[in-house]
Parts: sequence; structure tokens; C-alpha cells
Amino acid sequence: MIYPTPRRLLVSAAVAAIVVFGAGCRTAPASHAGPAAAGSFARSKPWLRTELFMGPVPIPEWQSFLSEVVTPRFPSGFTVLEAQGQWQAPSGEIRSLPSRVLVLLHPADTASETGIESIRTIFKERFGHISVLRSTSPATVGF
Repeated sequence: MIYPTPRRLLVSAAVAAIVVFGAGCRTAPASHAGPAAAGSFARSKPWLRTELFMGPVPIPEWQSFLSEVVTPRFPSGFTVLEAQGQWQAPSGEIRSLPSRVLVLLHPADTASETGIESIRTIFKERFGHISVLRSTSPATVGF
């Protein structure tokens, strides 16, 4: 009778893992890609999603900021999310405060970039905030 050695057990386990996990890595044929493949979303263009994390501002001033600064730069639309944030001040103190996240979906073009940076600059100047965190990532959008 042949007894398995530790090396044979290890090789057997590796082969079993490849068979089991490898089966889950296959991609479906294009004909089985789902209903979105046939719809307009499959033909959408890549855009960018930019999120601007902004500190607290009283609601009347916030509404004015949106109508005077954000809307002229992004008249097609945007989303505002109410959030609770935490950050470390330059002094090292940890602060927790209500905040807002301005979400912009836009093409990767100069006009959008200029608009976003002017929104950040005006917000900091108008409300005396130290910074506006910006996060930009690729997004595929469909309308």
C-alpha cells in the first residue's frame, strides 16, 4: 500500500483548488451577458465620478452656494448627500462633524475640471474652510 507523503498531499490539494476555484473564473459567453448588453447602457461612454466632501454650512448659505456656484458650472445636474464625517485637524485633534458630499458625473474634459476646481476654491474662500476633499474615479453612465 502506498501512503501519501506531505508533498503528494500538497500537490493534490493544489490541483483540487485549481479545479474548484478555476471553474468560477470563467467568463460567460457574450450571448449570455444579460439584458444590459442589449440596452443603451452597453453603448454608454466612460465618464468620471467626482465627489467633493464639504464641511458644514448653514442651509440658506448652502442653497445659495448651489444656485450661484455649482448649478452654473454643472447645469445638467448633480447630487448632494448628507453625511457625517471625521477628519484630523492640522493641530492633530480628531473632529467629527456633519458634512455634505457633492456628487458630479461628468466627461473627462477641461470645462468639467475647471468647474470642479473653481467650486472647491470658492467654497473654501466663501466659508473659511481649510480644504474640500476631492475623489475622482472612472464611471460608466447611461441615461
